[in-house]
Amino acid sequence: MSILTELPIANNTSKWIDIIDPSQKELTQLARQYGLHPVHVKNCLDANHLPKYEETGDSVFILVRAYDAASQAEASTVQGLTRRVALFIKPGVLLTFHRKDQLWIEQLRSKWKLTGSANT
Repeated sequence: MSILTELPIANNTSKWIDIIDPSQKELTQLARQYGLHPVHVKNCLDANHLPKYEETGDSVFILVRAYDAASQAEASTVQGLTRRVALFIKPGVLLTFHRKDQLWIEQLRSKWKLTGSANT
């Protein structure tokens, strides 16, 4: 079972949904619910996919690799030093998917819960 956090954006007119380690069934359900492009969902699951940015209709898909502070000291590859984070941006919702929680995302969620914003 994945960990799903839903946080309001802009006075509850939008929301950020952060999903950690979704199962294939959960990902399929969220993709259907939010109208995510099937190719982007497939790219989201591909462990070796390169970073990308694509706009399709009313949505934006961004796949990035972010430094993993918990990576092994002997790691020397991009895959060993980083974790993928997929972002789906649609009117009224931001969905983020990642396999393992990252300290920077955890801190962002905590700050958002306290202040309702990512701003300092």
